[in-house]
Amino acid sequence: MTFGILTATAEYSTGMIRTSLVAVPVRRKLLLGKVVLVAASTLIAGETIAVATFSVSRLLIGDRPIGSLTTVDTGLPAILAEGLLMMVVALIALGLATMIKSTAGTLVTMAVLLFALPMAPRMLLPEPWGGRIASVLPSELAGQLGGGATEIVLSPLGALIAMAVWVIAAIYAGLTAIGKRDA
Repeated sequence: MTFGILTATAEYSTGMIRTSLVAVPVRRKLLLGKVVLVAASTLIAGETIAVATFSVSRLLIGDRPIGSLTTVDTGLPAILAEGLLMMVVALIALGLATMIKSTAGTLVTMAVLLFALPMAPRMLLPEPWGGRIASVLPSELAGQLGGGATEIVLSPLGALIAMAVWVIAAIYAGLTAIGKRDA
């Protein structure tokens, strides 16, 4: 998440955005280049961390089950979904950071989106609506995609589509913002 935020906001805070825009005058190309960089690096890092975490936990716990993750075969979808979620969160953060232009403001926005917002529908709305609304928030999607969620509302394909919609919406917001303002 922080990598996605700093990819956009570091240039604004130091004034280097002007240099970047001289090198790549088409602002949309600049942001889409950052999207490719953030997506590739966080997907690789996310999958590596997810596999390493599962492997270390297997070494520590042994053959005892960890929820539904009993073996690599049954746990692989959940492991891959957690790694993918890291990329999704970083891309959402990149889009929002491009729009907001503030590291602190984007960190607070992402913290609310990932931690506070998933609790609100469950506390404020009656069931089943609270769970249904919370199920489409980014922090809830990896469990539904990998099959490890306690409450599954979306199919794996639906969770993948919801992840894509979150990323596209955030990047579109960033593209719109960067196209309409001065450096």
